[in-house]
Amino acid sequence: MKSSVNIADHPIHPMLVLLPAGAWVTSFILDIVFLSTGNVFWFAASLWTIIIGVAGALIAAIVGMLDLFTLPLGREPRRIGITHMTLNLVIVALYIVNAIIRFSVPVGPVMGLMVPVSTAVWTFVLNLVSIVLLIFSGWYGGEMVYRYAVAVPGETIERAPQYQTRPYPGEPGISGALGGQSPLNDDDE
Repeated sequence: MKSSVNIADHPIHPMLVLLPAGAWVTSFILDIVFLSTGNVFWFAASLWTIIIGVAGALIAAIVGMLDLFTLPLGREPRRIGITHMTLNLVIVALYIVNAIIRFSVPVGPVMGLMVPVSTAVWTFVLNLVSIVLLIFSGWYGGEMVYRYAVAVPGETIERAPQYQTRPYPGEPGISGALGGQSPLNDDDE
C-alpha cells in the first residue's frame, strides 16, 4: 500500500524523521562533551539541537499520523503504528521538559557561568532515556515497513524478488527477504 503522504511515490514520513533523530543524537553527544569538559557552550548547543529536534518531530508526527489513520492497516500493523506514535509523543514530551529545565539555567555568551550539577544530571538522564526510547520507536517504525510493508507500494513488492542478491556459491549469504537464499530457481542461472 502506497503512503498517503508521498512525493513521486516516496513516503515523506521516513524522510522527515531523520532531522529530529539526528538532532537528538547530536544533543546526547553534546551532553557527553559538556559533562566531560564542563564548558557551558556545549550545554547551550545541546539545548538548541533539542529545540530543532522537537520542531522536526512535530512536523514528522503530522505526516506520520496522516499515514497511520488513512492507510488500510490490519490489526497488528495498526497496533505497532500506535505504539510507535505513542513512544514518539513521549519522547517529544521528555525533550520539551528537558528544554524547559535547560532554559531555567542562565547560560549566555559569557562562558564563566556554571550549570548546577543537579541540572546537568537531570538533563543528561532525560536525554539518555529519550535516546533509548527513540531506539525502540525506530524499531517499531522498521517493523511496520520491513515486516508489514506499510507505505510500500504493491508494485514495489512485486518487483522486489528480481532484485534480491544471490549468495556466492558455497556461502550462506545474508541478504534478501529469504535470508540470503535466492527466490529464483537454480535453472535461472
